[in-house]
Amino acid sequence: MSVKYFVRKHKTKTNIQVCRAAFIGILRIIPNRLKGVLARYWKSGCIATENRGGDRKETDVCSTCLQLQEQIKFEKGQLKSKNISFAFQLSL
Repeated sequence: MSVKYFVRKHKTKTNIQVCRAAFIGILRIIPNRLKGVLARYWKSGCIATENRGGDRKETDVCSTCLQLQEQIKFEKGQLKSKNISFAFQLSL
């Protein structure tokens, strides 16, 4: 079975066919990694899925964000009642 490798051109969104060496070089992967991905694809017919426990991070971040937002609203409400204002920037 032969494999054709394509790379998407950024501006025109067209696929350009490249050789295996170019494909490996562009993605900066080792040949064995590509070999394993292709073997799994030929065996199952689909790409690999995430098997490392799911999306734990987003639920943790979301709950943390909600707690922070509630705390900030509470503190802003207390400061407004005392005629004190402040500016803040939250980055996660």
